[in-house]
Amino acid sequence: MAVHICKQNYIESRKAIATLIKVCGSYEEAQATLVGALASGELRAIGLEVTAPRNTIIEIARKPHEELQLIPIQFWILATQIDINQWRWESGFFKCNNQSLVTYNASTEYNSVKFHKRDIGDIVNPSSEPVRSGRPMASLWPEWVAELTAAVYAGDIKEHMRSAEVHRVLAERLAARSVEEPSKSTINPTLTAVLKRLRANED
Repeated sequence: MAVHICKQNYIESRKAIATLIKVCGSYEEAQATLVGALASGELRAIGLEVTAPRNTIIEIARKPHEELQLIPIQFWILATQIDINQWRWESGFFKCNNQSLVTYNASTEYNSVKFHKRDIGDIVNPSSEPVRSGRPMASLWPEWVAELTAAVYAGDIKEHMRSAEVHRVLAERLAARSVEEPSKSTINPTLTAVLKRLRANED
């Protein structure tokens, strides 16, 4: 079942990069910052899937789906510089030509892409307080904690891993299920505590 997405929590890609240009000083630096945040899972994005990847041999139709959905982190990780150079921040059209995205049930093209306002705020000002609007943070925790527990049980999270590595594992697992997660600044203390506890067991 697809997770409910609160559209009010997201801003258009043109506004996102305009915000970063003011901070970074140039389009190139702003784009590089956003690309890094997307590939690390720090920045959530939603969009209309254009090319359905669900094991179709013949592409029957190339039209956006009607519902916005979370874009899996693999889309951003697998994007090459050639892909990035063709992204249209003004219109919100993003394409990744890596066909292995089918493995992750991810599209190769998304339209009307938007980025999470809180995540953009954390990138611009990491010390800022999270925005207290939209979907309550408490409603995101059950799924996140359940995924954390499942990842530990499955052995996907090791005691020697850093918080950033654990965050990436969880972001990928949640994205594969189209489940929204709390912002990185919110969950980092919990990840640190979990790793500390795992290391204590090792000692």
